[in-house]
Amino acid sequence: MEIKVAISQTIQSTAHLNNLQLLSPIFTNQDDCDSVSRSMTAALVLLCGLSCFLTSFTESFRNKNGNVCYGSTTLPSEFAAKYRLRSIDFMHAFMSILMFAAVALFDKNVVSCFYSTPSI
Repeated sequence: MEIKVAISQTIQSTAHLNNLQLLSPIFTNQDDCDSVSRSMTAALVLLCGLSCFLTSFTESFRNKNGNVCYGSTTLPSEFAAKYRLRSIDFMHAFMSILMFAAVALFDKNVVSCFYSTPSI
């Protein structure tokens, strides 16, 4: 059951990929990168990757009134035994960052900004 939850969380965390694909043409100046655009694109990739990694350690649950509450996972304790860090959380974070890196490294704008085309 934990694997199904991790897979669904990985698929749901595609918002970070959408943010990168939406903002990369703006940050790369439509494939006309200078040093400022390159540093801004690097910051965008790092921030999106970091948020993709960190959201792997969040939980949602329903309180007594039926409202959905969000929080971060904790170290094992008596109070939060159900919402503690597990090995599947780290596996989910690792898989999420791999998926993000794969998409980021194949994004046309990011690639053209960091790797110039050879002259003929």
